[in-house]
Amino acid sequence: MSFLLLEILPLSHDFIEFFLRFVGNFLIVFLVLRFSFYPNSKQRDLFNSFFLMGQIVFLICYFLSIMGAAIGVGFGLFAVFSIIRFRTSLLSIREITYLFLIIGMAVMNALADLPKHLLHIISSDLIILALSFFLEKIRIVKHLSCKTIFYDKIELIQNQRREEMIADLQLRTGISKIEKIESGSINFLKDIVELKIYYYNSDNQINMAEKMASNANSDTN
Repeated sequence: MSFLLLEILPLSHDFIEFFLRFVGNFLIVFLVLRFSFYPNSKQRDLFNSFFLMGQIVFLICYFLSIMGAAIGVGFGLFAVFSIIRFRTSLLSIREITYLFLIIGMAVMNALADLPKHLLHIISSDLIILALSFFLEKIRIVKHLSCKTIFYDKIELIQNQRREEMIADLQLRTGISKIEKIESGSINFLKDIVELKIYYYNSDNQINMAEKMASNANSDTN
């Protein structure tokens, strides 16, 4: 009986450490996604995918670390960078950033030396949570959006008629103020010119049409 207790006690200590690590990673990943990522994206599928990815990366790294530090950490890093490539061409820069953030937190929470680095891990998780929430809620800089359009009033592209073209574009697109216009290819047969118009987006969110266009371009490449 005493022999069994001696065998079980170390196992129970390891399980408690694993459980605390898992709960900590579970909570911090949930808080970052729920209160920083989801309020602006409103994408339930990405929320679920990122959340599950954070948990499975944690589990993979943790079990690899207890099976062998050298092989486990090397294979864990390989798995992390492989996961990062998972359809990232269909994700926006913001979504890729959150994907990397979730994976990074899961790796840190799984491989950190406890209790030696407990305060370091807690403070790091809280800093990431605070930064993500602050950057999403507080507008430090304005978001400059870009639209590519084909313009049919080709005679207005002349420099001396630039103000007239801007006024016409603002009226037809509904954009209150166009900051900059770049001219592209010109088709004199059809009397159209390709324009890129830049404007500050008031809600600081990526335009869905731009995202769909970028996805279409990535699929064709």
